[in-house]
Amino acid sequence: MRNLDGQHPKYIAVTVGPRGSDSRPTREHSSVPIIQYVIMAKRKDQHSEESLVSAALKKSKRQHSDSDIPSAQQLVVDLNAQDAETFQSNFIPLASLSYTPRSPIDGPSYHVSFKESADLEPSELNACFDLIATTSRADYEPSSFGWHPSRKRSEMIEDDMRYFLVRRQDASPTIEKQGKTRIDTSIEGFLSFQICHDSVPLVTVLYIYEIHLSASLRGLGMGAHLMQLAEDIAAKVQVEKVMLTVFVSNSKALGFYRSRGYVVDACSPGDRRTRNKIVRMDHFIMSKIVKREAGESKEPEANE
Repeated sequence: MRNLDGQHPKYIAVTVGPRGSDSRPTREHSSVPIIQYVIMAKRKDQHSEESLVSAALKKSKRQHSDSDIPSAQQLVVDLNAQDAETFQSNFIPLASLSYTPRSPIDGPSYHVSFKESADLEPSELNACFDLIATTSRADYEPSSFGWHPSRKRSEMIEDDMRYFLVRRQDASPTIEKQGKTRIDTSIEGFLSFQICHDSVPLVTVLYIYEIHLSASLRGLGMGAHLMQLAEDIAAKVQVEKVMLTVFVSNSKALGFYRSRGYVVDACSPGDRRTRNKIVRMDHFIMSKIVKREAGESKEPEANE
């Protein structure tokens, strides 16, 4: 996604979030809380940065011997070259893909499946898009970025995008037609992420694009469970940060992320001063520096 003014910021904030979750971090939409989560827009026109990136890589090679850890570029290339089955085998314990809420005691258990964007069934992709539209369209539309379904769909199937899909433990795909669209209604939530670079010199990050939960998952801890899955992967693959974007106005979401150790990243843009006024930024880029053991992380230097 690109900014509407024709510029190409590396990160673009839009409101993407499930209606209702254990954290409930958002303002009201109708009578149901909406969690506003994050999305990063991957910049496709990077020709202006190529010389900077190339120079940074050359400098890195001069500074490190062959015995050092792989370069940021090579790490990302190697990780994204793994298919979903290999990636899951290497970095995602099977036990973590099952989730049973602590309450209600007699409530359902859930299964989380892991897929690459290229492996999503059309009905699964449609289900994820439907969750975005249902839970977040009302927040996209008044924002400076607007609501653009075709752009959103294109972004969702970008190369190297990976998904966690949430279904009830005993559920099988249930296909329903809505007009000409086939939707797998067994999907009650999802999280998507990419492993990529941030800034020059290159820093490896796991960027959480989106997380959406249906109202049926409200208060069950599923949002925190999906976040933990992503953070544990980040630790195991040895990227340096987990990053996300959130609207400034979404105080509840900010509280949720801060409670998990996220702070405003140094790259988060500030307010802009024009001739007649100050334009307040409507989003933060937040990050959490990753330790090398799953489930642990330390806070990066704050920019708040």
